[in-house]
Amino acid sequence: MNITLRQLRAFLGVAKYQNFTKAAEQLHVTQAGLSASVRELEIQLDTRLFHRTTRSVTLTEGGLSFLPAAQRTVEILEATALDMGVLGAQQETSLRVAVTPLIAASVMPAALREFAQLAPDVRVSLVDTPPQFVQSLVASREVDVGFGAFFEKVSGIKREAIFPMELVAAAKLAGRRPNGSIVKPLSWPDLGSYPLILPPPGNPVRELVDKHLRERNVGTAGHITVGHLETAIAFAEAGMGIAVMPSMVLGACRRYKVQIHPLVNPVVQIDYYAITTTGGRDLATVRRFADVLTRCAAPLFRTGGAAA
Repeated sequence: MNITLRQLRAFLGVAKYQNFTKAAEQLHVTQAGLSASVRELEIQLDTRLFHRTTRSVTLTEGGLSFLPAAQRTVEILEATALDMGVLGAQQETSLRVAVTPLIAASVMPAALREFAQLAPDVRVSLVDTPPQFVQSLVASREVDVGFGAFFEKVSGIKREAIFPMELVAAAKLAGRRPNGSIVKPLSWPDLGSYPLILPPPGNPVRELVDKHLRERNVGTAGHITVGHLETAIAFAEAGMGIAVMPSMVLGACRRYKVQIHPLVNPVVQIDYYAITTTGGRDLATVRRFADVLTRCAAPLFRTGGAAA
């Protein structure tokens, strides 16, 4: 059995307010995260804790039996942690960060080195995970901050744009240029001459690309669908088509024999965000780390003009 303090707090919140939405607001988590915590606890205990209908949420017999033990456990844990000074020390000396694997590999080594020099007493824990899990880790407060291109607002999550990216096209390297070279721009109609390597339907980047192609009546020479940005870069290196992606890939492209074409007429910008929980702890270290990440990532995320 592996019951967590997060699960117990979620259970006590729903028991108190008899409403998942109200409990999520008071605990400063998303309703989806709160519901997941309660479900996890029910699985651990092998019993239903609440009767749920569209109009009400009430404790089951099992929930009523478990309630006093849950209250005592949370009270003891929180009191002990405060007595030992653990909570305050953790807030001052640790930072839990979630990013996608591509950013973890291309940007985080430099960011972590610089941050370690600026804040040597802060221990940074890094989780590299797909973007949908970055958001869920933030919502459940398993990490303090997440970074990524999050297109939609989510209840209980604060988004702060820290710098812009743009859509670019990666193609097989031509000539003796260095890997990841920035070469002449392509306009959106130019893409009609090539097979395109794109994210799957429903992906926000795919929807953005389809929108701009459709608005300009640009047909394509077919397309290949891939689920990961690094796969798209590898396919472009193999000459299978042109990969259209956010410019967060520029650092990773230096590991592949590809060249980067800025996409113009129009340039399409996408914001890169830092996300935290609404009402979560507002650490100065979160802002300091975001500033360091911005300095390290911004040069890699911008084309800075095109070569001839």
